[in-house]
Amino acid sequence: MSAETIVVTGGAGFIGSRLCLRLCDLGYSVTILDNLSTGQLDRLKPMLEHSGARFVQGDIRDKAILERIISGADYLYHLAASISVAKSIVEPLTTLDVNASATLEILRLAAKYELKKVVLASSAAVYGDVELMPVNEQTALNPLSPYAISKVIAEQYAQLFNDFAGMPTVILRFFNVYGPGQDSTSEYSSVIPKFIHRVTSGQPPIIFGDGEQTRDFVHVDDVVSATILALGENARGVFNVGSGEAATLNHLTWLLLDITGNSLSPVYEAERLGDIRHSVADINKVRNIGYMPVVELRSGLEQMVASLLNQRSSAS
Repeated sequence: MSAETIVVTGGAGFIGSRLCLRLCDLGYSVTILDNLSTGQLDRLKPMLEHSGARFVQGDIRDKAILERIISGADYLYHLAASISVAKSIVEPLTTLDVNASATLEILRLAAKYELKKVVLASSAAVYGDVELMPVNEQTALNPLSPYAISKVIAEQYAQLFNDFAGMPTVILRFFNVYGPGQDSTSEYSSVIPKFIHRVTSGQPPIIFGDGEQTRDFVHVDDVVSATILALGENARGVFNVGSGEAATLNHLTWLLLDITGNSLSPVYEAERLGDIRHSVADINKVRNIGYMPVVELRSGLEQMVASLLNQRSSAS
């Protein structure tokens, strides 16, 4: 019996590449679609040597490419997206096109070719600022940026196809994902890689606001585990994917300074437009399909610091 085929959009990205490698290890035939605008081909080398993986360079807005790869698939993971809140404020129409319109076309084709399931990567940003923590999947959505709005629209499309077109979908609301290999140099990088890059370069981390805002930092390996579980027959609907624990940015800074043995003091600047104040996931629902986060924040940060220092040492 031939292996089932899974399409992964954004498969050269930070999360997607690790997901693809795990899927190959599980025996799936994996088709990876990425335009390499932020994805990195080097991340795919281990899996492209695998007989069950192939890479297609292309944009998710290219309907011809989408039809060609989806027509022969059994499942689809849709991770490709424009993910920066700051960039979405500058380029809202592009964000909407990539995150919502392209998702609609993917769902249409998945229904046309009767895929068994589509798993959509969404974001905790859809919740916005919420008074009661932790947030569960029933919490009212309050998107505060063009990025968050685009993810809400994509979710609604997925739910419509699930309810009215018989196209099984799962929506995974990722919280603040981090881990080794995350880009630390881009203007739109996430807070942890930015902090690590600055601290290990002898520069103070920059905190927007007072540093008492909270985030749910979840390790990429835990996220991949949840994403694999989403293929199961009992997984349907919306799931939060986080650690279930809140950490302030001040605490994050203290951990990194302690890990690196640094005595730098953070620089505080004005809050940024579109940033939420508090965020932590209620993960009881995703636990019901077998999810259990295992990487603690300090351990994950130690991995990232060691990985970055090793990269610098190898490059010198």
